Amino acid sequence: MLSLMRKHATSWLIKTFMAVIAVVFVFWGLGSFRERRAARYAEVNGDGISASEVARLYDNLVEQARKQYRDFLTPELLQRLDLRKEAVNRLIEERLAIQEAVRLELGVTDDEVRAQLQKYPMFQRDGRFDRDLYLRVLSANRIQPGEFEAQQKRALLIEKLRNTIESMAVVGEAEAFDLWRLEKEKAVIDFVSFDPDRYLKDTTVDDKEIEEYYAKNNKAYEVPEQARIGYINYLQAEFAKQIAISPQEIQDYYNWHSEEFQQEKEVHARHILFKLAEDATQEQVQSVRKKALVVLDLARKPNADFEKLAIQYSEDTSAPKGGDLGFFKKGSMVKPFEEAAFNMAPGEISDLVRTPFGLHIIKVEEVKEPVVQPLDEAKGQIEAKLKAEQANDVAFEAADNDVEDAMQGRSLREIAQARGVQYVESPYFNESGPVPGLEKVKTAASSAFSLEIKEVGPKLEAPNGYVVIQLLEKKPAAIPELDSIRGRVATDLKKEKADQLAEKKAAEFIEIVAGGKDFETTAKEMNLEMKVGGPFNRSGAVSDLGINPKINMTVFALNSPGDLVPEPIKNRGKLLVVRLKEKIKPDKQEFENEKKEFMDRMTTKQENDLFRDWIEAVKDQAKIEIFQEI
Repeated sequence: MLSLMRKHATSWLIKTFMAVIAVVFVFWGLGSFRERRAARYAEVNGDGISASEVARLYDNLVEQARKQYRDFLTPELLQRLDLRKEAVNRLIEERLAIQEAVRLELGVTDDEVRAQLQKYPMFQRDGRFDRDLYLRVLSANRIQPGEFEAQQKRALLIEKLRNTIESMAVVGEAEAFDLWRLEKEKAVIDFVSFDPDRYLKDTTVDDKEIEEYYAKNNKAYEVPEQARIGYINYLQAEFAKQIAISPQEIQDYYNWHSEEFQQEKEVHARHILFKLAEDATQEQVQSVRKKALVVLDLARKPNADFEKLAIQYSEDTSAPKGGDLGFFKKGSMVKPFEEAAFNMAPGEISDLVRTPFGLHIIKVEEVKEPVVQPLDEAKGQIEAKLKAEQANDVAFEAADNDVEDAMQGRSLREIAQARGVQYVESPYFNESGPVPGLEKVKTAASSAFSLEIKEVGPKLEAPNGYVVIQLLEKKPAAIPELDSIRGRVATDLKKEKADQLAEKKAAEFIEIVAGGKDFETTAKEMNLEMKVGGPFNRSGAVSDLGINPKINMTVFALNSPGDLVPEPIKNRGKLLVVRLKEKIKPDKQEFENEKKEFMDRMTTKQENDLFRDWIEAVKDQAKIEIFQEI
């Protein structure tokens, strides 16, 4: 999931700034208190980045993540995405790009800015740009026209810079074929695995060995320095109880965010899938197509039961349900499938549709046309959203004010009593965290360790508000006595011995086979099961083994069937001995069929790589200072 999100990451510069409207409109009113508190977050060659800029972009990235991951966006995933660091990095690279564009004397005219503004549908009436509407939209979102147009100018400047750099990307046909061949070539392997757990029963340890192991490795058992804090939570939900949203605020939000209340078109469809690999040969395609056409004819006969045909012929997991996919919106299915389904009427049956999964026959059962959610239905969610935004600002200010009070000498306990909120003291924790009770505030532990005893730190952002902490105590790091952890040390020593025994057995196996003995015979004599893995390509997973770059790298370095990888490969806690069974080279005719699409893809990749390399080179030479903890 995370890798998909980061795919084509180099295009962020233009996307971030051309989508600036979305940033400020989604978080309407965000700037009020934060702008007044604006502080310099970082500097790039002397050019400042304010805390409010970081906050706005961070909030926009969170909103994008919510739309992308929907119900899958847990607090844990949000923490792993590290969107605040992403926001800071993007703003740093945006500053660098603009500075370099100016140095290269690239410019953007007022006419180009005007042309860009006229492209936004939200500023159009009857398909034409309406300046009065433009000014009203900006005013409703507390944005000055000059500020907004300056942002657009920066976006266009970055776009020109990117186009200039990417114009140097060239991929020749010979280079493309070599890359395509490397991408498509596949391998099949034989392998045996040596599991250290298998040898645990053959290992013993005595007291002397345990003592020697502990003496040599006692640093590994060290309990790190620990700390304990007191803290106050500033929860949006609590502050929201004090906030009232007026009917006019709800009406205004509904008017200016109409796209949020448009329920998209949905299609209810069934399908019959005939599986076909993306890299299938022409013969394979024709064979599957012939079978699919027979079923298509059956499906189009009068009174045909599509559901029964799907149960009988479909190779998809939906077959037991008669191929039923339920209702889905645009963006839920692969493009060819979606385009076909959304252009069909209820009861209609498609021609054969090719996707990366194979050939589909689609039947549309129902269509829900797009509708606009009425204000009466939407006002509850609007009120909740506006209340949450305003509550966040109030919580932000309350936390700031309490930090200032603490700096005057008041303890957090006293501040909590005066405010009438709960004050909590944590148990001990180490610097890597998490802080018990604040598991979702990932910076809490490191922030605590940066404080002096009794010092109150700056407010920290939490998933549903803010938190202010005070360091109460610290305990130094210590190594426990052997007697208190003897069982753990003994287990670790046995595991080490089992690992060594597995390594010895794997090395013996390689030596025997390298000496001329048959791989499979040796496996049987050592009571090992020989398995087959593949076919797989240079970046693909191996059946039963998963993804392990070391396997791919070493196997594709071998030349002939029977060649042995000279050393065991660690994989999922086991050691593998691997030999090449077969290499499968792709048919050059397939390249001719895919050449244009592949060369376009390689050109795009080279463009992205060029721009990314350029940005990294500029960043290496820049003076970048970050003043606040990310």
